[in-house]
Amino acid sequence: MSLDGAPSSTLTGAWHEIESLLDRDPFGGDFNTAHEICTRYASDPNRLALTVRHEDGSADRWTYRELDRLAAKAARVFADAGLKRGDRVAGLLSRQVESWITALAVWRSGLVYVPLFGGFAPDAIGLRLDAAGVRAVVVDHAYRSALAEAQSRYGLDPAVFVVRPDTPGSGDTSFWSAMDAVDADGPLATTALGDTATLLFTSGTSGTPKACTMTHSAFVSVMPYARSVLGPARDSVVFSTSDPAWAFGLHSTGAAVMALGVPRVMYSGKFVPEAWHRVIREEKATILTTAPAALRRLTATFAENGVPTSLRTVAAAGEPLTAAVAAAWADTGAPVVRNGYGLSEVGMLLGDTQGTETLAGPGLMSATIPGFDTFLADRDGEPVDAGEPGLVAVRRPRHQMSSGYENAPDLWAARWRGDVFLTEDRAIQHPGGGWQILGRDDDMIIASGHNISPVEVENALLQHPAVADVAAVAYEDPIRGGVVRAVVVREPSRTDDEGALTAELKHLVAQRVGPYAAPRVVDFRPDLPRTEVGKLRRAAVRDLPIHADRGH
Repeated sequence: MSLDGAPSSTLTGAWHEIESLLDRDPFGGDFNTAHEICTRYASDPNRLALTVRHEDGSADRWTYRELDRLAAKAARVFADAGLKRGDRVAGLLSRQVESWITALAVWRSGLVYVPLFGGFAPDAIGLRLDAAGVRAVVVDHAYRSALAEAQSRYGLDPAVFVVRPDTPGSGDTSFWSAMDAVDADGPLATTALGDTATLLFTSGTSGTPKACTMTHSAFVSVMPYARSVLGPARDSVVFSTSDPAWAFGLHSTGAAVMALGVPRVMYSGKFVPEAWHRVIREEKATILTTAPAALRRLTATFAENGVPTSLRTVAAAGEPLTAAVAAAWADTGAPVVRNGYGLSEVGMLLGDTQGTETLAGPGLMSATIPGFDTFLADRDGEPVDAGEPGLVAVRRPRHQMSSGYENAPDLWAARWRGDVFLTEDRAIQHPGGGWQILGRDDDMIIASGHNISPVEVENALLQHPAVADVAAVAYEDPIRGGVVRAVVVREPSRTDDEGALTAELKHLVAQRVGPYAAPRVVDFRPDLPRTEVGKLRRAAVRDLPIHADRGH
């Protein structure tokens, strides 16, 4: 019997059901992500895999066969460039087909994929490329200048393949021109379940972001979420709005959905509610996956333009779903939002599964995802008493998204208590079985679906000569939802205008970390609350009132 009441036979049965959906035995010694999510369906020339919609209303469509052929060509390009099994290939891309061509090519070749968010500033790019030992980068031309600056700062010289235009800079190779020049005969490596397929960086609260080592079983770990929360059928169309640079877009709503042979839609443009509404309507999307922050803005558009008749399921993850957002969304007549909770280290653990009643309230979810033995624990990994809050913990599952932190093995070991993985999120379990996430036990900031390291923000702000001390914390804005708040102590000798300084600080973070991490609230204080030995008291910082006339 598991700690949350599920018999071990039930857990095993859940995984056996998932494994029955795979083409190959995951424990048979020949198991590859690219085969399971694409190649296995390539025999059908008409089976649609991916549609990419653009800002101008146009659409590009690819079948599984076409993606498989393009991945084979990209694999040949990588091999001809001298890349060998185990080498790292980064994708500095966005919601575009090249993200999937690159990932599939890397996985089938036995290389390691390093997805990077296009919104990263040069320092963030360089830090990750350097830590991963990347030998080649496929980069969209929109991010080429940021990559060049990262290369310069960190002394990096990877092979660079540029996606559009077909006139790359000196030393670069045009990604598409290179593929046009080769046959679809790239290496097809024999990989095993435990071989590394992806190195995905997750933000940490100190130092270098942690590099999660993800094996070829990573997508299997979130197939129970795709099945039980998204609930796709053969006639489903999944509108996946999360960037494939993150685990939710790459695996939970990406590879796991493809493994089921279900077509997906991505939108390549910036988030505009009206554009999303049009995509859902015109592509007849049945499932929408997104972050609660997007739902907040999409609600008014649905209320004004109506709910697309095809839409059957809406699933949100990445940050707490507040009662206000859920209620406003429900008022439009749209399908109730199915909340989800997970992390890159393990997978999706909790959610509003199909057939259960969604619960009203911030951070509430109805059930544990099938296959996971999830419970609440103290810091020693021991179960807390019924009705008491605790850290979300999970016993080592049969399939787990990550196998370690490549650049921080000691931190990985510290997350385990025997066979129990201890998260940094506090929750409480209600008598009826529902779960409520109370917040992060550490100081991670979650804003617009992004996990933001406060230390990265603080390090950027401290580069400004007017900043003597600073703390970055989460703040729940009544309009925007979760945002970054920076509490700043100015250098005594500086007389900068607060308004101008605020703008400069926001710009500095946007440039050094990324626009998504720029503080929405900047508050000035004479000092910061610290312990006697000088350690920052972040909880006390979060409790500091915001001056009504400052920061927004």
